[in-house]
Amino acid sequence: MKNACKLSCVMEIVAWVLMVADLALMIALPWITESWTSQPSGTGLYDQYLVFLYVTGVFAELILWQCRGIMRNVTQKTPFCADTVKRLRKTGWIAVALAVVWFVFVLCFDVFKFLMSFLALLFAFIGLVLFVFAALFAQATAYKEENDMTI
Repeated sequence: MKNACKLSCVMEIVAWVLMVADLALMIALPWITESWTSQPSGTGLYDQYLVFLYVTGVFAELILWQCRGIMRNVTQKTPFCADTVKRLRKTGWIAVALAVVWFVFVLCFDVFKFLMSFLALLFAFIGLVLFVFAALFAQATAYKEENDMTI
């Protein structure tokens, strides 16, 4: 458990760093997108990518926030608690919502259709796996609470 706490502490710091980096990238998106698409602001491709990247950035921020909270629970040696279950479920819903948004972008806009479809399926799968993990952690939390009451 000692190594897990050290790793989760490092991962919590990494989550904070990634959140700051994501925020900085979202601030710089208008300039990054313009140089990436080689099109000025207001054109169709530029606007499509900009909206897509902002939406993805917000979802990434939400996922990182939940991951940070889970790592904090592990660091505090309370991984089997209601907060972890809640965060796993929220992260699952965020991943599924991100998959839906990406499918909409694939259907409605001219973005990387094959790659985006694959990533959307991947995030949908990850979201469903997180629901399973949430159920497992809920059961483990119930066992832990029952065990704590008998001692």
